[in-house]
Amino acid sequence: MSAVSSASDRPPWSRAERRVFGLLLGLGAAARLYAAWTMRHHLNIHAGTVALMTRHIALGKEFPTFYYGQSHMGSQEAWLGALFALVLGPSSGLAVSLGAAVVAILLLPMVYVWARDIAGPQAGAAAAAFLVIGPWGLFHYGGSPRTSYQTMLVCGAFSLWIASRIVLRWRRERMLRHRDFLGLGLAAGLAWWGGQLTAPAIFTAALFLLLGLRGGVFTWKLASGLAGFLAGSAPFWIYNVRHGWPTLAFRGTFGRVSFREALVRYFPARFDALLIPGEPAFLRPVAAVIVVGAMASALLLGLGALPGGRRSARLHPGLLVSLLFLPVFATVFGLSHFSAINAPRYLFPLIPILAVHLGVLTAWLGDRMPRPAAWIPVLLLIAMQTPVLSWAWRHEAFERASVGHLREMADGLRDDPPGALYATHTRHPWNFVLEEEFVFSTFEGDVYAPNQRRAEEADTVAFVEGYGDLGGFLTATGTEAESIRPGGIRIHLPPRPPEPRRVPLDPERIRDATDHRGQSALDLITDLRPDTAWTSRSLTGEEALELRFDGPVAIAGVRVLSLDYVALPRSWSVEGASAGGTWTELLPRTSVSLLFWSGPRPFWSYPFFRLEAYFEPTEVTALRIRGRHRNETRSWSIHLVQPLVAAEGTTPEPDLPALARLLGDRGILRLYTDRWEGPRVHEASGGTVWTPRHPALYPSEDPPDAVRITPDTAFLVRAGEVDLTIRTLTSRGLSARQTPVGPWVLIDADPDEPWTHDGADAGMVWTGFGLLAGPVPYAPVRVRRAASRFGEDPADPAILEDLNAALAANPWLHEARELRVRVHDALGDMEAAARERGRIEAATRPPRPAEIRFPRGIRFLGYGLDRDTARPGETVAITYFWEAGPRIEARHLAVFVHMLRDGQVAFQDDHVFLEDLPDLLQHPPPDGVIRIDREVRIPEDAAPGPVEIVLGLYDRRSGDRLRPRTDLPVRRRHAPVLPPGPGRDHPLEIAP
Repeated sequence: MSAVSSASDRPPWSRAERRVFGLLLGLGAAARLYAAWTMRHHLNIHAGTVALMTRHIALGKEFPTFYYGQSHMGSQEAWLGALFALVLGPSSGLAVSLGAAVVAILLLPMVYVWARDIAGPQAGAAAAAFLVIGPWGLFHYGGSPRTSYQTMLVCGAFSLWIASRIVLRWRRERMLRHRDFLGLGLAAGLAWWGGQLTAPAIFTAALFLLLGLRGGVFTWKLASGLAGFLAGSAPFWIYNVRHGWPTLAFRGTFGRVSFREALVRYFPARFDALLIPGEPAFLRPVAAVIVVGAMASALLLGLGALPGGRRSARLHPGLLVSLLFLPVFATVFGLSHFSAINAPRYLFPLIPILAVHLGVLTAWLGDRMPRPAAWIPVLLLIAMQTPVLSWAWRHEAFERASVGHLREMADGLRDDPPGALYATHTRHPWNFVLEEEFVFSTFEGDVYAPNQRRAEEADTVAFVEGYGDLGGFLTATGTEAESIRPGGIRIHLPPRPPEPRRVPLDPERIRDATDHRGQSALDLITDLRPDTAWTSRSLTGEEALELRFDGPVAIAGVRVLSLDYVALPRSWSVEGASAGGTWTELLPRTSVSLLFWSGPRPFWSYPFFRLEAYFEPTEVTALRIRGRHRNETRSWSIHLVQPLVAAEGTTPEPDLPALARLLGDRGILRLYTDRWEGPRVHEASGGTVWTPRHPALYPSEDPPDAVRITPDTAFLVRAGEVDLTIRTLTSRGLSARQTPVGPWVLIDADPDEPWTHDGADAGMVWTGFGLLAGPVPYAPVRVRRAASRFGEDPADPAILEDLNAALAANPWLHEARELRVRVHDALGDMEAAARERGRIEAATRPPRPAEIRFPRGIRFLGYGLDRDTARPGETVAITYFWEAGPRIEARHLAVFVHMLRDGQVAFQDDHVFLEDLPDLLQHPPPDGVIRIDREVRIPEDAAPGPVEIVLGLYDRRSGDRLRPRTDLPVRRRHAPVLPPGPGRDHPLEIAP
């Protein structure tokens, strides 16, 4: 009989075949139950998350549809595991594993029937035999659940198989059945909310029906398929409708790498690891050769290039749909972000196809050689899989011992348990293992948000194994935390708050601040504006900022504020100068931790990043802050510096009920507080008072840092920290009263001059410890007011006053310039109108066009230089013209600009992308053109001659450069060479 034949030729199941099938199914079930038993402890981060989810469902505590905060991942296997937990107990790790193992068992009969349809019982047996143990990852995830990998495999394979049956029946009988389409829709729907990896199977099934049925595809029976899909995927639609369609964000994962790069570089590099990930290494290419040979043979059979019967038989729909899946999967995989992640599990959808093709190859060989010889490839693969069984045994012993250590740790914490313990995300499974007796949470992005909320609200927190660079934080703040090692696990108990309390020094006492270049930075770090910053140069590695006072000051610490933790130095130190000019180390070089003190406990910085150092009060006349970035080619920047002095007197204990009563008496409904006070004041007020709590944990329409000034707004600051907030309010023309209450001062409207401005454009930003004035969001308010006045009286002199103030704050507000043109026209001042039109032209059109397109909707338009020739030591003004979409996430991007002499970097102008414009993209100019003005100093030792300029973007977190698309010549790893000016060979010439 032909190795590849039609379903009408398929013989009925014989008794021998039933026995073989039963044996294979029994062996496969035993292997998966063994996997479930050996991996029941769930100390892996992903398995621990599914385990916690299963426990919550079984207890009726939580009923999550998706993967605890990750809207792109499903959790069907957690629901099935919860059914077993009803019998075995909500804390049973075996119950969790059984949820995945039972689904994994279903893959064996699925591939058996599929391969049998194509090439007979021998093909089905070989396909199922390959999966009895399965590739390492399939076996592993059959006992250690990872969301819905098993569901996606089974449902995806079923979708492809049932699509082939629909086409086969249409060919043979010209008949379509509602139940086939309903089954296809249900499987596709279940797979769809399991995860994005199922998309290739669904797309392939739909495409195959379109090609195979042709005109027959337009049938009312599609309604059954649609109904089945909507029913199977209902959790997906319900979740997205209720949460603003976050899952569709996966569309943004496409295009991260080129299709060719993904297929050539990534696909072969992981294919063999999908089959045999361990040792000996020589087995991996052997396994890959066997499987690729099976796929190639299946392709040749499908094309009729191998002998094996009638051509029509070789074109069996079950074989064709498996072959069609390969290019569809390669395309989707190659264009998505999965191809850039070094994880063979993302190739799992290929496993059922590989099994089917191995079965088809075995049947074809069986028709041409003795049957035992035909099984050699499959038997070799099975033999290569068996080491995973002994690995699982060792894995169980290791995790069982680890669980014992965890229980010892729990015993050591019970006498005085902390409110929460901060640990890396790899410790998240401890919540399940210890039955949630303690809370283990990360600082941000915890997979289970309620645990992060509990940690945020805890009065005391401990740290596991120094998480969060606790050592650097304790060193910098001069505080201590007792350390214990129950079960051999190091736990840092809640740190003790620092004494004495520190408050900011009067900023008027800072005479000057200069950097290592001798340039003054005083205005940049004391002007109350978060959109201005002092930035180090990127060439020296370590740099210092020196503050000089108007006389001796007993300094007890320093606070530094940054908008972005990436912009902070990675290590720092502080020195003080005595009246005699001798410098003394006040803070030794230590790593930068993003922890800071708020109230009686540490918090992780957000949304601004505080860097604080405390030391014994020391009389100094100057203070020097040294910083070094991890990467010496990058800069670091700070937006505000506050020297700290010891506060006088004792600090009263917090009295939240008294504060809540005061807020109620004054009708305060919006209170800006620090991190510790926020949740507590909100709760003490019965939820009536809005406070700037962590937005990821307490969703709100209001960002926690942007300020709304209303009659019912107030600010709560620590005693001694009032000056910053009062100065900012005064700069906005707002009068305020101050009311001491416990350790705080309540700042609200002066009853004689109530606050009436209402809106997010108040032009102020809340830092947690005080109020800053940001002019960029405030400028549009002045423009709107000017436009309103223009409609009433174009000659009103207040119009130009508003427009000039707006442009002084934000020179990129082109609507202000355009309105100023209209004002000059209305006043008959044609000369002024012409000058303004020239400014608009200069602000939006680069003198030297150079189009470069980057990912994320960013486009470089060109640049301009104020001169073509400069001497060493002189400064050249360079203007960059960019175009970026509204609300682009640009905070992690940086621009590298290298000036080359003879192909080598002579000097550079690397800088943070849109660094000085943090709010510009919230109010983008109408034409979308952003002009960035920079100054570049020519080094004193620069050799004379022509200079080339190359430019590009890179991600500051990873250091990876963004790939440009341009017609310009490319040099130095995707750095386009900028064109020179008209009539020149190079952009810049260094004169002798």
